[in-house]
Amino acid sequence: MHLLSYGLVAAFVARNLWIPGVPLVALGGGLNLAAITANGGVMPADPDAVRRAGLPLEHADYINSAIVAHPRLAPLGDVFAVPAAFPLHNVFSIGDVLIAVGALVFVHRIGGSRLGGHRAVVERVELVRASPASWLVRVTGRALLGTAAGTAQLVVADGAGERLLPALPEGAPAGAPGPGFRAAFHLPAAGERIPLGALRLRLPGLPDLDLSSAAPRRGA
Repeated sequence: MHLLSYGLVAAFVARNLWIPGVPLVALGGGLNLAAITANGGVMPADPDAVRRAGLPLEHADYINSAIVAHPRLAPLGDVFAVPAAFPLHNVFSIGDVLIAVGALVFVHRIGGSRLGGHRAVVERVELVRASPASWLVRVTGRALLGTAAGTAQLVVADGAGERLLPALPEGAPAGAPGPGFRAAFHLPAAGERIPLGALRLRLPGLPDLDLSSAAPRRGA
């Protein structure tokens, strides 16, 4: 059941790897899982670390972290300790450290810190000919909570400077703030090609997203 619980966590993490900090959580959890699996469902704890933490060396019942007679993958076990003189004294592993760092990165980025960088990514750009002199540009991507696709703008850079095009209603479905977003724009432009390098997506409070890095797709 212990290992099964890790499997459920792994499924959740795999579904959310695009979120900042989650890859670190996945790596830390994977290291912990490797140590636990190699030791029959128990995280091997270093005896010296257990003593420093002021914890009992022996237990009558099963616990998830315990001293093992001949531990496998011992460096991945609970080899670090918060000394007994400190609150919440306990033993922990390198995997636990990575999980904690990943959680801090997640909180830092989802909190909207200016140091956090992008909270959105463009996954696909679809180009549809709307008329002989215009195109419909559909942008699909992911954004953390608080980013609304309905307020997106398409930045068009050309010889005359920059133009800002508002999102069409079809690009702002109900519940727009969230992991997935769609934004559509009507772009006046003749010709059979659109220079994606001249297009950027602007979402409130975020750096502009370059559309040339996304996978373009041409519609009818």
